[in-house]
Amino acid sequence: MLAARSPAERVIDRLTELDTPINIRSCRADPNAVRMMGRPYEALFAAPERHRHEPILDRFLFIAQGRFPNENIAIRNASIRHHHTNARRVTSGNTSWTEWDCRDLFIVYVVTSEPMSQPVTLIEDISLAGATQADLYRRAHNWLTDTFPGINFQIDDFDLGRIRSDLVFNITHGQTYRITSTFTIDVHDERAQISFASARLQRTAGGTLGHEEPIFLQSIANLVQTQLNNFSRALITSITS
Repeated sequence: MLAARSPAERVIDRLTELDTPINIRSCRADPNAVRMMGRPYEALFAAPERHRHEPILDRFLFIAQGRFPNENIAIRNASIRHHHTNARRVTSGNTSWTEWDCRDLFIVYVVTSEPMSQPVTLIEDISLAGATQADLYRRAHNWLTDTFPGINFQIDDFDLGRIRSDLVFNITHGQTYRITSTFTIDVHDERAQISFASARLQRTAGGTLGHEEPIFLQSIANLVQTQLNNFSRALITSITS
């Protein structure tokens, strides 16, 4: 099996692989039973004989390195669970039991010892001598609707001088992440401020959009910060030009 993660490590991903259909078998095992994979894993390329789980672990490590190409990562806590389908009751004499078609589901966790990234936020102040609150509001609003047709405003209050919406974009860093950051624009006579709440991400591996979570790697945080800076600069240029 893989070594358990150390206290300095944290889990950043979970990888799974289902055994091939040719290995489907009937079983009566506990659906919640967990077995650990193989022996302590190293890439034993020079070993005369390899454990049968090592090619699977090699694939997991290759996938993990592709997802996190610039991070110091490892795979830990490899386990096997039964993947059950086609439950049925079987009777023999006076005894009956539940039986399934079973395949092994291999699971590993990707860990890193790199620290959690700091929240990605931004606050920018804007000044324009002689501009009224109404003028600054219209400039900001027009830029947003022209740049993002169909934008959904959470707050669009001309009298209060406040606009709030979400900036949503994708970044690719080994894999593609959907990033969302809520921004607020407050305008007053001759000045305005744009502020971004902490950005969050959703994973897109496997073609499905995952749940929202904090940005968990500094390399991803750096890319997101660049996007927020670019958005802010473009908005400021539009307002002040």
